[in-house]
Amino acid sequence: MNKKNSFISTSILSVPGTAGILQAAIEKIHIFTQPGTSSLEVKEDGSLIATQGSPLDRIVGLAKYYIAPLFSDHMRLEQEKKLSQIKREILQARDILKSHSSLIEKLKEGDPSQQKLAHSALEAIHRYNAVVAKDYTSLTDTYDLYNYERNQLLLDEEIKGQPIELPRTVSIKYDSDLSADTTKKTFRALGASFHSSAMQKTCSKFSSTHKKGEQFMLDTFRMKAIRLVQSHLTQQNSMAEVLNLVKQAAIEIEEQDDLIVMRQHLEVGPGSMIALIGSFKHPSDSKFLSMPIIDSFRLTSEATHSGFPYPSQHTAWALTDKLTEARPLRTEQAPRFEEVDARKKYFSQQLLFDPHYMAKARQLYKLKRDLFDQHKEHYLPLHRQLQTTILEGVYMDSAVIDALLDPFYHTLDTLNSPFDALASIQQRLVELFIQQPAQRLEEEWLEDSSSVLRIGTSQEKFHGALTSLQRSLDSASSESMEPHYASAYLDTMGPLLGKATQGIALQYLSEKIGFAPPMLNDFERKIQMCAFHQLISFLDELEIPLNDKDDSIKNDLTNKYKQDIEIFSCATIEDFDNLASRVTNELEVYFNSRFYIQRA
Repeated sequence: MNKKNSFISTSILSVPGTAGILQAAIEKIHIFTQPGTSSLEVKEDGSLIATQGSPLDRIVGLAKYYIAPLFSDHMRLEQEKKLSQIKREILQARDILKSHSSLIEKLKEGDPSQQKLAHSALEAIHRYNAVVAKDYTSLTDTYDLYNYERNQLLLDEEIKGQPIELPRTVSIKYDSDLSADTTKKTFRALGASFHSSAMQKTCSKFSSTHKKGEQFMLDTFRMKAIRLVQSHLTQQNSMAEVLNLVKQAAIEIEEQDDLIVMRQHLEVGPGSMIALIGSFKHPSDSKFLSMPIIDSFRLTSEATHSGFPYPSQHTAWALTDKLTEARPLRTEQAPRFEEVDARKKYFSQQLLFDPHYMAKARQLYKLKRDLFDQHKEHYLPLHRQLQTTILEGVYMDSAVIDALLDPFYHTLDTLNSPFDALASIQQRLVELFIQQPAQRLEEEWLEDSSSVLRIGTSQEKFHGALTSLQRSLDSASSESMEPHYASAYLDTMGPLLGKATQGIALQYLSEKIGFAPPMLNDFERKIQMCAFHQLISFLDELEIPLNDKDDSIKNDLTNKYKQDIEIFSCATIEDFDNLASRVTNELEVYFNSRFYIQRA
């Protein structure tokens, strides 16, 4: 299972490449934003230098830069050439800081040298953003009349008002005992749990000869868990819901010397996980019951939301935020994407911090789940029709499709909540087969200066990136721990969607790593468009007033299924003219144009 790193390896800074690239970019931004300089120059090695002249030099400079070009074409052309060179270096430095923003966040938690580099980067970013945010057409906001190059560049459309965006908060964490030595370990366990599904309901048995003692510990743990969860969730969930959560979730049991440690992971809503832990003193005499260590019981929680709907917030089937995280470095050249992405970022924060939107999202989830389960005879066939349409899109034989899906949906029909089961299966699928391969590829590029992704040719970088994605995809199945009835479904749908989304991941990373983006085929473009359509639909749903009438929710669920089915059953996305299709087309043009412009 993929584990999130809470810190970054010191090996990153032991190789000059990554740290050197970042440091050079930081220095350029620092020089560009430094007040009081009278001129900027680009040295032969591409580094930027600033000069500070005397008052007389500045007056001469005013005549040289503002008056002489009016009478000399040669002076004007020289100025344009110089400005072009400086602009290229500034934009390149900005691109580096943008593309390494997630690494900068990790460095903040590293050793002192890493923290120092992160602090320098963040300081440079804040200064740059403050400078480019000003309106330099206003005399009151003129930055420095004597620095001609900087003043001209701050009026340039590619620089003016184009900040370096810092990573935003997409998760919040809570620990009932922040002073505990094991808090970080508990958070790592919670992170691992968050990346597994709620279906991993195995309960490890310890070597006990006293069944009554085991039951006593389980009952005691659940009682403490109910109190902790109820206290943490306040009014979000009823007592009956809390009881059901604790009762259904597996309890993991582990023996540690003279201790027995119990852990439980609860999924309390889309993107919201709780981890519970408690210990019992193992008696030396097996005749006695193990006694709870009261101070050892604690609760940790993590709520995560990127603004993209979880499967349980769509129809129990949704794709993933990774398929909409294009992150172009020149956002002004992809305005449709930027419009959608800005809305997503806004709502990602509202879903974490605004009680109104948090409550609305929870209510929508519960309404969809309850109505789906109540009318499963209507929605399970729609879910199956969508999967059939996807499988037919890769030319799978209908008899093979039926043999795969018949037992899967037969079992789902017998479950208390097929909605929760389908949502958990889909969440696990996108994590293993889409999110983790793309994440590992980006981490390899960010953290390994000697990787072919850093030092190879354009073609070598492309093949290295594709190999990395395929390697992760090949290992994904071995990481899966799913209920037996879902194994055949996941073994088919996981690799299928994982393979089909590799091109999208490569397209999005092509600008940063430096290779030609692949041309997506029709099926891949349908997936990309479907992801943006699901995102836009979810954002629209959050914006409009909630209609909690059963008929409204039922019709909305049905329409969402039909819309996804329509996307995968069309001949080409050119059949559509909506925002999702326009964003998909815009990104294809953007990434291809950026590659060829960078090579020019």
